[in-house]
Amino acid sequence: MLPEWAYWSPDKWKWVYGKCCEIVDNRLGWDITDFGSGDFYRKGKGRVLIGEVSMVNGSSDIIAYSDGSFFTASPVNSLPVSHVIRNELERHLGGDTTGCGDNFAGGVIASVVDQLINGSSNPYLTEACSWGIVSGGYACFHMGGTYFEKNHGEKMARLRPYYEYYREQISK
Repeated sequence: MLPEWAYWSPDKWKWVYGKCCEIVDNRLGWDITDFGSGDFYRKGKGRVLIGEVSMVNGSSDIIAYSDGSFFTASPVNSLPVSHVIRNELERHLGGDTTGCGDNFAGGVIASVVDQLINGSSNPYLTEACSWGIVSGGYACFHMGGTYFEKNHGEKMARLRPYYEYYREQISK
């Protein structure tokens, strides 16, 4: 059974945004898993978009594909981890991976909502995955993957430079 928000239309997201903006603005999310089976298609939970795939494997590249049924059509594409985040983690001797998957999912979901609210009828999968990669990677900098904001928008202000570096990285 999927959560209620999985069925919301773009108009519904626009209507409820004021009530759930913290979820979108902070790139919060929910886990998507195959319970370690390696068979996401038959045993996976959390797959909401039929014909759309984004597979995550820790610090390895992700594989993204869209047949165009929800996201704009996109061929199979490999998206790397953020080099800037990885380098910072290596300089500081690693980080805590707890919550990285949740933050990845939150980044993807929030990007989809942002794109729908801003008028896109077919969001861009690479855009959504870019926010997922940056959000998931950034979670490593904080114990338990949780960043406690003192002011609304503080986390987004910290994420945005990493996102900009990442978009530059994948455009080369």
